[in-house]
Amino acid sequence: MLLEYGAEERRIPDAVGQTVHAIWLRHKAVMNISRDAVAQVDGRQVGRDYRLTPHDRRLGFAVPFGHKGVGRHVWNEREWCQVFQASPEELQYQIDNGLKVLKLLDGQVRVTETDMDEHIARQNGHHSAVALGERLYTPKEAAPLLKLNEQTVRQHIKNGKLGGIKDESGRWWVRQQDIERYLNARKLIHGN
Repeated sequence: MLLEYGAEERRIPDAVGQTVHAIWLRHKAVMNISRDAVAQVDGRQVGRDYRLTPHDRRLGFAVPFGHKGVGRHVWNEREWCQVFQASPEELQYQIDNGLKVLKLLDGQVRVTETDMDEHIARQNGHHSAVALGERLYTPKEAAPLLKLNEQTVRQHIKNGKLGGIKDESGRWWVRQQDIERYLNARKLIHGN
C-alpha cells in the first residue's frame, strides 16, 4: 500500500487490516500529517475507522479546502520569542497550556504557524490573539483595508491567497500581518 500526504509518499506493506486512524497515528509525526486531514482510499473519502483491505492500493490524506499545512513559518525558540515579543518562559507557558510543538532529539522545539494559529483560536475564540498583540479582522472589516469586497476576501481566504484563522464557532478572522503580506505582495506584483 502507498501512503500519500502532500508531496510525500511511503510504502506501508503491513497496512492491510489496520484502520485509517491507526495508520495516521503511526505516521502523523514523521510525515507531518495534519489532524484535520481527510482520509481517502483509492480516491474515495473514508472515515477514520475504515479498515484497509488487500484490494486497497493507496491511502492518502488531504487537508480540506481552506486549511493550511504548517503555514508559512516554522520557528525555533529564539525566533518565536522575537516574533511574539515574548520570553522563553512565555513560550513554555504556552506549551504547558496546549501549544503543540515538535520536540527534537537535542531538546530544541519548533513551532509551526498553523499550530500557533490553532492555539490562538482555541484560547477563548479570537480574543486570545489580541492578547498576544495581534489584531484580527472579520472578512467584512478586512475588505476596505484590502480594497476588496467581502466576498472576494472570503474567496481569497478559501483559496489560500490570504491567510485566515477559523475559530471554534466556524467564523473566519484575518490577521493584521496577513493583510500586510497581501498588500505588500500586491504592491510588488502590480505596483499599487
